[in-house]
Amino acid sequence: MIERFVPLRAYYSAVRRLIEAELGRAKAKAMNRWLVCFLALALAVPAQAEYVSGAELLDRCLTPRSSAEATCLGYVAGVADSVIAYEAEADPLLKRVCIPTTAMPAQFLDVVRKYLVANPEQYSWTAQMLVFNALLKAFPCP
Repeated sequence: MIERFVPLRAYYSAVRRLIEAELGRAKAKAMNRWLVCFLALALAVPAQAEYVSGAELLDRCLTPRSSAEATCLGYVAGVADSVIAYEAEADPLLKRVCIPTTAMPAQFLDVVRKYLVANPEQYSWTAQMLVFNALLKAFPCP
């Protein structure tokens, strides 16, 4: 299977066009500076894979309007994207999760928060497994 990588310049251009469409050209120029700084910092910080438990994910997800909540949203959206990609290629008889095309990442976050609060006995499980279980419970295939 061939992996496709989006060049950084194409990603930057797409984000810039979205900002211009949403804010207008004048505000977009100011946002453009912030975007360049963000991308520079994102590339400068080394990435580190780490095991995240359900308890850690819950702590991040329940911290309102913070970088921890943004991390939680990104984690949940990443798992949801992986599930969607896997389910798209799966045999229809093996599909377990059927996420509607209209579902938004904020909805995934709400589903996962409720699942985590309702299942404290699973806090030692991996966060990825808990997110999958939450999505499975919320969006089962018929």
